[in-house]
Amino acid sequence: MNIRDKTFYSDFKIFKVENVLFKVPTDALTAESEVFRDLLKLPPVPSNVEGLSDENPIHLEGVLSNDFRQLLRILCPRLVHQNRCVVFLSFTQWTSVLKLADQYMMDSVRSHAIFIMDQQSDFDPIDKIVVARRYSIKSWLTPTYNRILQRPQSFTQHDLERLGSDTVLKLVALRDRLKPMENSRFGSFGLWSLGTKREAISVDFTEAIEETLSDCHGVFPSLVSSLPLIIRFSAEIDSESKQSASTLTVNAPTDMFIFAAEPSGIPATSATPARRFGLRKARAGRRN
Repeated sequence: MNIRDKTFYSDFKIFKVENVLFKVPTDALTAESEVFRDLLKLPPVPSNVEGLSDENPIHLEGVLSNDFRQLLRILCPRLVHQNRCVVFLSFTQWTSVLKLADQYMMDSVRSHAIFIMDQQSDFDPIDKIVVARRYSIKSWLTPTYNRILQRPQSFTQHDLERLGSDTVLKLVALRDRLKPMENSRFGSFGLWSLGTKREAISVDFTEAIEETLSDCHGVFPSLVSSLPLIIRFSAEIDSESKQSASTLTVNAPTDMFIFAAEPSGIPATSATPARRFGLRKARAGRRN
């Protein structure tokens, strides 16, 4: 009587995933998944045995063919030199493995996928946060958030959609608490410390705002003909204690530009916006 080898005698079944057929050794699936063990132990229906032909495969519903392909690359790797199996998968491909390992209760495959993915570096940290949330991998969250805060790139609209506005706002608030470390003797060495709150600064962001925010583009030209701005000038007459004033009316937003010009050539208190929009400072003339 012939004896079947326990390692190299496999029962193959044909699976249909989407519109793709896979002929797979069943022991690769049943060894890792109780779900597949139960599925393949079901008694066959007479004259209708699934999985033995391309015309009558076992259907796997709700599974993507590419995800199943990546799982099989891990469960059924090809033998290479020195009887070692070498499989190189990207972070995205390992995500497919993790997805089906979670779905089919393959605990050891899930743990292996998490370990390998955590060692990889060629991934978008936003993607890693999304995967960590979806598959409850809490150990990834803190170090990956830290990597996001340390990177030079700003958040994008796509990042906002994937992380959610609440998370992005909290991360931005943390980044805003950074401040340079200064040494009174040697100056700053490019080191940073994390403060308890965001600090006020005296930098003028006007030009950057108008270049970056679309709703600020061309604000002055578009409103220049509709909103009045009154700039008053006053001067004192020294010896006769007389006063004179001249009024100049210019079309511009009333809530943005109110300038007070002093006599004797003293600059206006809000002269910077005036220069930006081509408004000249004036001096009050004397009346005879």
